[in-house]
Amino acid sequence: MKHLLTFLLVVLTSCGMLRAQETAPFVNLTPKPKTMTVGAGSYVIPADLKVSATGLPDDMAQEVGRFVADLNGATGFNAAAVASGTAAFTVSVDKSLPEEGYTLSVTTDGVSVAASTPIGLYYAFQSVKKMLPANVMAGVKDASVTEYALPVVEIADEPRFGYRGFMLDVSRHFFTTDEVKRMLDVMSYYKLNRFHWHLSDDQGWRMEIEKYPRLTTVGATAPNSRFTDMWTKTQYWINRPYGPYFYTKDELRDVVAYAKERHIEIIPEFDMPGHFCAAMAAYPEFSCNPDGNHEVWSDGGISSDVLNVANPGAVQFAKDVLTEVMEVFPYPVVHIGGDECPTGAWEGNAECQALYSKLGMTSYRQLQSHFIKQLDEHVKASGRTLSLWDESISASGADTDMVKSTDAFIYCWTVGTADAAAKQGTALGLRCIYTPWGPYYINRRQDANDPPGAGGNGGTFDHVKRTYDTVPFSTVASKDREYCYGVQGTFWCEHVSDREYMEYLALPRLIAIAEAGWTPQDGKNFADFQKRISADTKLLDYGGYLYAPYFLLNQGGEEPKPVTPDPTKWYRLVSQASNREGLCVELLAEGSPKIGTNNAQVDRLWSNAQADENAANYPYQFWAFVPDPAGSGRYAMVCQAAPEGSVNPVPTAANNTGRWDYDRSGRHYDFIVDTDTYYGETSEGVYHYAIRSARTAEGVWMNTALGGQGFAINCYNDPADGNGGIFHFYPEGGELADDQYPAFPELGVGSMVRITNMSDDFEGSSMADTGLASSPGHSSDPWAADAWTVIAETVNADNSHTLRLQNSVSSRSIGAVGDYTARMGRPVALGSTAADVVVCRNRDNRNYTVSVGGHGLWPVPANSLSAPGSVRAGSNVDQNAQVSPRQGAEWSVTPVQLFTYICRDESGDDLGTFIRSAAIGESFSSLLPTIKNHQFESGQIDGNTITLTYRRVSVSVSYVCRTPEGAIAGRVEETLPVGGEHKVSAPELPYFELSEFDGQDTTVALDKDYSFSPVYTTDAVHGVRAVGDPVTSLADGHNYLLRDAHTVRHAYRYANGARQVSGTRGAGESPYYVWQLGAKGRNFTVKNVGYGQYVPAVTTATTPVTLSKTSSSFTFTYSASNESWTIKNSGNAICWDGLESLMMVGWNSPGHPYEIFEYEVLPHYAVTVTGVDNEGVQLFSNVNYVPAGESFSLVAPVREGMAVSDIAGAEGLDKVEGNIEITVTYVPDGSGLESIVAPAGDRSVKGIYDLQGRRLNAISRPGVYIVNGAKAVIR
Repeated sequence: MKHLLTFLLVVLTSCGMLRAQETAPFVNLTPKPKTMTVGAGSYVIPADLKVSATGLPDDMAQEVGRFVADLNGATGFNAAAVASGTAAFTVSVDKSLPEEGYTLSVTTDGVSVAASTPIGLYYAFQSVKKMLPANVMAGVKDASVTEYALPVVEIADEPRFGYRGFMLDVSRHFFTTDEVKRMLDVMSYYKLNRFHWHLSDDQGWRMEIEKYPRLTTVGATAPNSRFTDMWTKTQYWINRPYGPYFYTKDELRDVVAYAKERHIEIIPEFDMPGHFCAAMAAYPEFSCNPDGNHEVWSDGGISSDVLNVANPGAVQFAKDVLTEVMEVFPYPVVHIGGDECPTGAWEGNAECQALYSKLGMTSYRQLQSHFIKQLDEHVKASGRTLSLWDESISASGADTDMVKSTDAFIYCWTVGTADAAAKQGTALGLRCIYTPWGPYYINRRQDANDPPGAGGNGGTFDHVKRTYDTVPFSTVASKDREYCYGVQGTFWCEHVSDREYMEYLALPRLIAIAEAGWTPQDGKNFADFQKRISADTKLLDYGGYLYAPYFLLNQGGEEPKPVTPDPTKWYRLVSQASNREGLCVELLAEGSPKIGTNNAQVDRLWSNAQADENAANYPYQFWAFVPDPAGSGRYAMVCQAAPEGSVNPVPTAANNTGRWDYDRSGRHYDFIVDTDTYYGETSEGVYHYAIRSARTAEGVWMNTALGGQGFAINCYNDPADGNGGIFHFYPEGGELADDQYPAFPELGVGSMVRITNMSDDFEGSSMADTGLASSPGHSSDPWAADAWTVIAETVNADNSHTLRLQNSVSSRSIGAVGDYTARMGRPVALGSTAADVVVCRNRDNRNYTVSVGGHGLWPVPANSLSAPGSVRAGSNVDQNAQVSPRQGAEWSVTPVQLFTYICRDESGDDLGTFIRSAAIGESFSSLLPTIKNHQFESGQIDGNTITLTYRRVSVSVSYVCRTPEGAIAGRVEETLPVGGEHKVSAPELPYFELSEFDGQDTTVALDKDYSFSPVYTTDAVHGVRAVGDPVTSLADGHNYLLRDAHTVRHAYRYANGARQVSGTRGAGESPYYVWQLGAKGRNFTVKNVGYGQYVPAVTTATTPVTLSKTSSSFTFTYSASNESWTIKNSGNAICWDGLESLMMVGWNSPGHPYEIFEYEVLPHYAVTVTGVDNEGVQLFSNVNYVPAGESFSLVAPVREGMAVSDIAGAEGLDKVEGNIEITVTYVPDGSGLESIVAPAGDRSVKGIYDLQGRRLNAISRPGVYIVNGAKAVIR
């Protein structure tokens, strides 16, 4: 929280706080109306307000009902809509007003509004709510607001532009529907009417598409993501998969309904054909290089992995997606992006080259124009219109006439040329939306004090004044201004990973854009806008929104804000009460003489005399008030002696017998420090406050009791009665110096501690020796070796402690840090040599930073692709930067003891020995070892060693089913009650047959656990269902997965379509990822299962390794210390290595480390498609591997001068359950259309049909057809 206060202090200082001088009655209404006359006086709304709905159509009457309900909900009034009779608030229909226009008249006697449509009436009501106290618009009750008055005004209003929008990118980083709704609320406050929802990009696909499920099972997860911590101004890589994050159709429909109530249209965007990596990773067959590497991106940039717009199947894929999008979003416009699409992939693709030549194009950019036209025709059939980014017309070579024919909306943004694009678009007669990079890209930094992110290059920042002063469409010719359709605030999220930072950057700049969209240019004035947005901080505060403070005014006439407790300090809370002066609040500890009287007990708050600094109870008398990170304005009340906990906000009773207890394991942000009635300052500069809990009634306060209650800290209804509830806050040792940390007690050499993570992502995971070869790990398993013995300790002048730590179980010590690696920070050693470990309490008093060599320690996620489950050090974005607490650099340090549990069964047989750490004072019985199939019976205690006896209650019979190649065909386990007998029977596995199992049909006694390993065969080819365990030894004829374990270029090896050995971050499921090792003496050959070809001897050339029909042998050497393999040519020292592109090459020793894994088999069947001419001569042959039980879409190529006349063997493609061979027969071209002989829906008859049901003699051009009842894509 200290970071928050410092951050806001800096930015408030830097923006030059001004004092506003009001020269006219102030009306807080944004956006400013077209015309508004302010009169004298006001109209005070009565609690029983009547709003007339006489003569209104139903849809407008509904708006009246919603307004009345909103007013009552925020005020507690009982206002009502009435159909007849007198009403102080009248509503009427005026058909002369524009669609979104309204008139509003407020006199001292009442209110009247008029509009021609429901949306115009809605905006009139929004203006009414906006001029009332801010809690009305916020929809929040506020007991401190006692009067609801409207200023006397006359307003005639309508918007400047029909489109007033906000775009949110949820692809780079995802936002929940609740977070989206928060922004829809803000949009509604300021009459914004278009929510442009950017739902796909290179970094993620965010909508469920039923026809293409891999868009969300694959495309919704990035392998990594870079986050920004706005509070510490740091960035970090999360080093785990980001996702799957997407919205179901029901969730989207819910947002659609929410927006509709606020008269906001949603414009869904699915960016294509560029910015399409997530889709290409899911469906690479629609890319320009189906056999290449395709991966969801983790960071920003422009990718060349674009849609193959010359492939009819790919175009149909895009159309299918838009069909499902239009079913969910019932609006007239759908956005298909079209920005930043490189043409290089098209220029190198044969299909694109052919289409380019066929259509007589002069630029490959025209392929995009052609694609736009195809999608335009598709959405037009559903009554929709496309939206596009301006490159669709402004990019060099674009076919502007073709784009013009679509009548698409153009979003003008491009760097430095947005005005030129708007001028071009409007001249073409296309409706344009103005959203220039820079001032309207409201994700960009506003000041040098802002956290890392986009913007600020060359010292230029896009602050709210620059946004406000930007004039939309300033270069558009007057004759074309009818096409100036609107404005939009655009928010990209490459650098923005959470709601707080998003809101902080967006607000108040989005409000400035709202005014640009509504208010006439000559009616705008920034100084007036400053007053209004400054006043609107009250509205935003009600909703808990964060916003940037730049250019906000400190308006005159306000009382100075009271001083609240500094969250960086420990305070002694000293009673101001008569007869109790000098007593302070203490947390009772074991051994306190207070215990035993008047319900005094351990971990209960009591009063006591102030302790000397060296007294044992000294740290029990100091308290920190830690602000709620959610921004509620409440605090957790934390004791210095137990900083991981806080006071329980629910007392034992809500009267003077009530006591306050301490929860050592939880943070309760429920305490309110009164800064009004009982707040003040002594002549010594010490502040005093009263304290109450939000979890009790408002009149219940914390109090220092009199002697009758044993001077307990109890509850009382009046803090000022004897001043028993008023406490002086005396800071410990005064102000902390900038170079000091809060002090904490010495741990002591020989003591043991548990270091547990406190960050959101790793909370409860403790630093441990988890058995990694050379680094500490972390684990939430209570039986992990997570206790560390302090073998040396020094308390430093800055109150930090320098320790040396040795694991209390393994005796390995935390050592020095290594060199920095991008995205992974620095490794931390674990071994025989101990390094200095510096522990300091963070200034918010909540937790600790633990560092080695000046680099804070943090846990790597267990599912990271590099160093999973380890503990690393330092920033993983910038080797010179500080580590972010949100990265995981927040720890608690708890003194512990060790318990050793020796577990035996009833016969005395050993069941294992378990060791766990436990907090001092914790009982050994709070957690006992769980022994599978056994139940605890009894125990014997000898100090900290406990011998436990267990009774068997059940038996496990498990089958680890393998193939002859050593892969796992399946795992099945049965749990049976103990006693009796069981007949062993290997399980049936789909697509496998039992081959070898000596135990089949044998009978076993159910008195112990059994594990069997039957062998299964299959006629399918091995694919990968799941990655198995790493292996440390290899076997002849066994199949494995091979992973390059380089810290940056890590990748699972597979063979691509060019038969090159490539890699992807995660293991794919196809047979091309599976490798079979063949023994050759002490070496092995390596064969790709998908192609049946071998890895040849590697060289140091940078050319990727390509499979060969001839085998070579390699030496595999395992290093137990590094837990990895080195693979090199058997004849020399050239080792397996890898490029940044993840392609495999060779290099000098030692090469890259490799990991080798077992895998669980996903059976695949080969669908072989062979093309022949009418004489049976083979033209081509392709093998396609299809997961067993899935469908296969037949794709056959167009051949120059030939047409498809027949397709044979294509039966069973809807569910492939065996190897299939399909023959496509080509004849010389000369076919044509015949008459329609079958309805479009009937595909049962033999022959070739197009999708309109027309029967063809042959297929001579690309497209989708039905051949003998099977769908075929001809490319």
